[in-house]
Amino acid sequence: MSDHQIRRLPVVDAENKLVGIVSLGDFAVESSDLGPVVEALSDVSSPA
Repeated sequence: MSDHQIRRLPVVDAENKLVGIVSLGDFAVESSDLGPVVEALSDVSSPA
């Protein structure tokens, strides 16, 4: 993901219909260990 600076992913149902978008920020809110999230945010925020 960081190679292409992808920050959001689509969430689809069983019929491939878009039901939402998940961002790295969403993971940060739900994670008790922010180390990997901070590292991922740093990676995707840096120019490739």
